Amino acid sequence: QWDKYLEEWEIAKIEWMGILTLEALLSLLKFNRI
Repeated sequence: QWDKYLEEWEIAKIEWMGILTLEALLSLLKFNRI
């Protein structure tokens, strides 16, 4: 059960990093347009 929890956490962490990276890139693009 613990292994399954860790596995899901790893996946969630990767998804979060992807979302944060996208947000950061979008912010940079908006900032550069100004």
